[in-house]
Amino acid sequence: MDIGTAQSDVLPGKIQIHLTRIIRPDESFSAALFAQRAKIVISEILNRNRIPVLSGGTGFYFRALRTGLFEAPPNEEIRKQLQSISDDNKLEMLRKMDPRSILLEGHPAAGKIHPNDKYRVDRALEITMSTGMPWSEHWKRAQAPGSQNSDIQYTGWFLSIQKDTYSLRLEKRARRMIESGFIREALTLRDNYGDCPGLRTLGYSLALDAGDGKITKEELISQLAHLHRKYGKRQLTWFHRESVLSEIAQDQFPEALAEAVKTDSG
Repeated sequence: MDIGTAQSDVLPGKIQIHLTRIIRPDESFSAALFAQRAKIVISEILNRNRIPVLSGGTGFYFRALRTGLFEAPPNEEIRKQLQSISDDNKLEMLRKMDPRSILLEGHPAAGKIHPNDKYRVDRALEITMSTGMPWSEHWKRAQAPGSQNSDIQYTGWFLSIQKDTYSLRLEKRARRMIESGFIREALTLRDNYGDCPGLRTLGYSLALDAGDGKITKEELISQLAHLHRKYGKRQLTWFHRESVLSEIAQDQFPEALAEAVKTDSG
């Protein structure tokens, strides 16, 4: 999944990257598992007198690392039940069982699940059905004062970029992904693993549509850029709510990071 997850954009040997290529495409992953593994890596880096730098755009995963999340063991019996239910019906089930968990259009908020996020809808249903407590209540309790379990202080930035420039770069990135073989990567993934969790990653369903002849390559580029633009908008909304993060212009970021590392090292 190197192309769809931008692994192909990482320059080998320039910087040590952690927590990539750690699961198979047919394995499920979660924010809680990420936080668990990231804490181990961060501790190892700190023990080497180095400074760990977190880079990425998934606000929910950052929140899980910083404040901790509730943990619920997987329930294979309920998972099998949910596999036989359509996505629309599962969303309707969650609306009835736990209406507070669903993100309302135009009202972005932490601790809410976007209706199109099929994985988190499934997970919320699984947790609600297996514990007898709504997913939103688990989240509320995990975020209550005194429940935060991180002894590491985080500080950082999220990058702002001019809207026109951002849109142009997203389109160029989408075109580069297609030229690099994104459609072939998605088809190979489906051939090898079937309808696996990896194919629910952003953009892969569109790549499969192109591979199946449902849309053209140009339509794929346009729709892929649009999808990432919408995701980017949600990212900004989330990070604006993170008290430890500040907005910074892209061209100012390298100097700010260098100064922060210098200060921490001193």
